[in-house]
Amino acid sequence: MTFVPANRHILVEPIEEQEETPSDIMIVLPEDYKKPMSPYLGCRVLSVAEDSKFFDKLKKDDVLAIERRMLHKVELQGGEFYLIQDNFVFGRIDK
Repeated sequence: MTFVPANRHILVEPIEEQEETPSDIMIVLPEDYKKPMSPYLGCRVLSVAEDSKFFDKLKKDDVLAIERRMLHKVELQGGEFYLIQDNFVFGRIDK
């Protein structure tokens, strides 16, 4: 299934950071404990809406810095799609 973003949205894939814990240290936490999440998130670009100001500036697999709470998860017809509107992009991360 293909999702084509519209209305200045960017189709992205969130990049969740992996938690690293040294194997020789044991920490006991409650079962329902969740590490606090950063308010920011990196996302890999999959597609950009034609009316977005970033249409000619971003390419597939660019990494963007966004605010986590502005990411929209759309579940339709068995698919999961993540969208961010172009005015909520902080910037691109270049290596």
